[in-house]
Amino acid sequence: VISINCVVNEFDWLMDKKQLLLINKTSFTREKYYQMKPEELLAFDPGVEIYTSTDPKQDSLSFFALRALYDLDSNYLDVEDARIIKVADAAIFPDKAKLSVGRNGRVSELKNAEILANRSTLLHKFYNATVNIGSRKRYTASGLYDYTPADGEVTTLEMSDIAVNSKGETFAGTAISDSMNFMLNRYFRFKGKMEITASKNKIYFEGGYGFVHECYA
Repeated sequence: VISINCVVNEFDWLMDKKQLLLINKTSFTREKYYQMKPEELLAFDPGVEIYTSTDPKQDSLSFFALRALYDLDSNYLDVEDARIIKVADAAIFPDKAKLSVGRNGRVSELKNAEILANRSTLLHKFYNATVNIGSRKRYTASGLYDYTPADGEVTTLEMSDIAVNSKGETFAGTAISDSMNFMLNRYFRFKGKMEITASKNKIYFEGGYGFVHECYA
């Protein structure tokens, strides 16, 4: 039996396939649901019609979805229209709003997901992310992040270490090598360590700096 509890508005029993089609309804259309911006999804209260893990280790991890298909033989839940999952201080957006839940009640690894952190400030966005959700308070991930200096071009960096610290805050870090030719701005080159804390607008850099300038004869 799958370790998840769900409250839905209705279901269809597909007897020949040994599957249950679980359906939730809202006051708005599915089209409107997909037009919602992150701020609207964060503010949306689904009420009791949610899916909640019953595994104590997952600390009541829950999410809302319009539809899901439960296979009685495999005990797998294939979820559609799950646009957002709240974990720790982050909002995680599954690719195409789809995810799978195994018989242990764990959400399978997400690919090409988007992460916004934190949910109050929405300061930092990671995308094309691979995400492993451990519980309502814990996840690990890797993904892309666009560094935007005040006076330079956007640089896309691969954040290899995205996780939750002891304060329940999302943090991310990566190593920047000399071969990456990374520019803090148009005047300074940098190599070293870059760290992001979701609650802070400023990014922490530790390493070596080089001044870039033009010489005129």
